[in-house]
Amino acid sequence: MAKAGIKVAADLLKKARRRLKQVAAELRQILAVEVAKSRAIAQERALALYKLKLESKLGKDLDKAVAMFVAAWKKKRNKIVSRKLAARMKREAVKARAASRKANAKAKESLKRAEALAKARASKAAVKAKTKARKLVVKAKAKAKLVVRKARQTRVVAVKATKVSRKNRSK
Repeated sequence: MAKAGIKVAADLLKKARRRLKQVAAELRQILAVEVAKSRAIAQERALALYKLKLESKLGKDLDKAVAMFVAAWKKKRNKIVSRKLAARMKREAVKARAASRKANAKAKESLKRAEALAKARASKAAVKAKTKARKLVVKAKAKAKLVVRKARQTRVVAVKATKVSRKNRSK
């Protein structure tokens, strides 16, 4: 019986050890589950914090992206505007050149007209002056003839006229 008691005690001890191992394994499992849960919770918290950080950074990133887009758009737009301005300036320069050529042509034409008119007027004036001079010469000759006729009529006048004419000849 003693053997049987030892055997029963040994069996009970083995059962207790098995049970202890089972409990230890169950505890390890529970601890592993708890550790996994706590890790998951910690990861969730870290993700939540990161998400909050990203959301708070979202506005800044959006503003930055919009600013970059606006800068790129403005740069592109300025290039387009400068090209358009250059093209407009070329067109205006061509128009201005054409207008100045036209104005120069008109000025030359009007200058030629004015010169022709001045020549015509000058020739007319010369003709008038010549005719006037001829008329004056004719009048002067007529007056001289008249004076000579009157001088012939009176002897005194004739003598004086001869004296005057002699003086003029001697000069």
